[in-house]
Amino acid sequence: MRVRHYAAKTIQIGFALEWESILTELFITFLLGAFAFMGYVAKIPLLFFPCALGAFVCLVLTVHRAVMAVKDQLDAARKLKAEQENSQDGGI
Repeated sequence: MRVRHYAAKTIQIGFALEWESILTELFITFLLGAFAFMGYVAKIPLLFFPCALGAFVCLVLTVHRAVMAVKDQLDAARKLKAEQENSQDGGI
């Protein structure tokens, strides 16, 4: 009997746009924050402290990633503008 594997194709795994990654990280931050809040309300330090620390670190890194994404976009726009001006000036 022959088996055809249609799903065995080469694909790019792990490719995501910058904003998709940022939204995913913000969602993880939200979940950790919710768990930390519930740990605080229920007075369970074993749930509160790790989740609060994870939420804080994830939030800081997500904000850093978003700022770096905006900076990269601005740098790319400036570089493109400089190349266009340079080509209009005759390559000087």
